[in-house]
Formats: sequence, C-alpha cells, structure tokens
Amino acid sequence: MTPELILANRANAMRSTGPRTEAGRQRSRMNALRSGSRCATYDRVQIALMECLPAEVRETAAAILTPEELDHPAYRQLIDYWCHVYEFAFSQTIAWRCLRRAFRKRRTKPERSLESRAIKKRTDQIIETNQVINKSL
Repeated sequence: MTPELILANRANAMRSTGPRTEAGRQRSRMNALRSGSRCATYDRVQIALMECLPAEVRETAAAILTPEELDHPAYRQLIDYWCHVYEFAFSQTIAWRCLRRAFRKRRTKPERSLESRAIKKRTDQIIETNQVINKSL
C-alpha cells in the first residue's frame, strides 16, 4: 500500500460516520433483524412476552416497542406466535378439564358417548391449532 492510498482511506473513513439523524439510527438498529441475527430489543421483547399474562401479549409488546418496530414483520411474527402459544395452552387446559370431569363422574352410557364425542371434537380442534402453530414457525 502506498502512502497516498493510506491517506485516501483515512480521509474516506473520516467521512463515513453512519446515520446522523435519530430516524436513521432507529432504522439502522433494525438491520440486525433483517439480516437474520437478533438484536437486543428482540430478545428483550421475547423475554417480556414469555413472562406476561396471556391476555396482555399485545399490550406488553406495544409498551416496549416503538410504532416503527411494531410494524416490522419479525416483531409481528413474534407477537402472533406468542398469542397462538397462549391460545393453544388455554384450549389444551380446557380439554384436559373436560376429560377429567368425564372420568370422575359416573354417567349412563348414552351420556358418556355424547361427552366422548365432544371431547374428541375438542381434541381435534387442539390438534388443528397445533398444526397451524407449527406451520407458522
């Protein structure tokens, strides 16, 4: 490398300072999501969504993220994923309660068959929900 090339490289390096406005800095923070790696905000949102109540998933995300970040596809997918997880867990809990109730009480045969059909229908719904969640991953 010649001394002129070194001086030219240093002069070019002094000119490139990255984004100068706050909006530009916000956009550059999202680059980590676009390239597939995870940024600190993504991890913080994921931890918060794991710890929040099921009914508060969207409110928790809105409290942490800026409106621009809420519109980003990666964050939308994360929020939708946690909504589906909580819905699936809730529906699974209801199905298990129905099963326990059916086996605890002694019923006549026609009543048990009606109940077992209802349980089978609910179990099929849970399986379909689980397949939808797996496809979205």
